[in-house]
Amino acid sequence: MTWANRLSVLRMCLIPPFLALVVTDRPLSALAVFAAAALSDWLDGWIARRYGQRSDLGEVLDPLADKLLVASSYLALSLYQGTSLLAMPLWLTLVVLARDAMLVCGALFIRKTLGPRRFLPSKLGKATTFLQALTVLAALLGGFVPAIAAVFLPLAFLTLASTVISGLHYATQGYSMVVEGRGSDSPKDDRGG
Repeated sequence: MTWANRLSVLRMCLIPPFLALVVTDRPLSALAVFAAAALSDWLDGWIARRYGQRSDLGEVLDPLADKLLVASSYLALSLYQGTSLLAMPLWLTLVVLARDAMLVCGALFIRKTLGPRRFLPSKLGKATTFLQALTVLAALLGGFVPAIAAVFLPLAFLTLASTVISGLHYATQGYSMVVEGRGSDSPKDDRGG
């Protein structure tokens, strides 16, 4: 259990308090917890690269923590209608969840079909993860900052487009990997999204 992996576990442990804060309509506290989780995602990647702490366990824990955080955030913000935060559009939540499910199932299928593979993030995947996190932040702050509320829907549509396009991009790469029987540069379940 490296320090990078401990941070991934910490990120998963921050999910229940984040959800509790959303459900009790305390968006600023939820924002602080979400920001800590996002920071842990960046930090565990930096530690793994800087100190050579990449591991097989980390390649499972990191994307698992990311996907659990994103899925729970979008579900909570879609299903709970608080007075101090903006509701995440259900259509966006469904697309985000569908893309993540596709990435996880695709990665499992490729590993089963072709054997162990390293899944590297694309720039588009990283941009999508950033937009998804930014949309969560906007939902948490939109009830307090009118300027954020005004751009929330356009941001949601931009996140939707990026999510769909990156999902198709990864699906195309995954298909090529299976057809060609190789995959050293396959799509990763977005480190950090």
